[in-house]
Amino acid sequence: MNINVCTIDVVWRSRKDDCEEVLKEMLGVDELDRRGQEYFEKHKATAKVVLDGLSMAEKDKLDAKVIKIKEKGHDKEMQQKYVASTW
Repeated sequence: MNINVCTIDVVWRSRKDDCEEVLKEMLGVDELDRRGQEYFEKHKATAKVVLDGLSMAEKDKLDAKVIKIKEKGHDKEMQQKYVASTW
């Protein structure tokens, strides 16, 4: 199995709380509108900020996770979470 997944997407999914805190700061808001255009447009830039703030050890773990997902796919919990969030 070979899945197209990038590190930024894994950061967004695995560290969503951190990403959303950065996004609140970027947008200058206390509450996020998860259905708003800005939320979607800035999520990758936000994940990049979080990624840049990780230690080398955390980045190594993240790289290993990306490789695992590319080879074996997302685990069942992530699959269920993703499907539930799209409804």
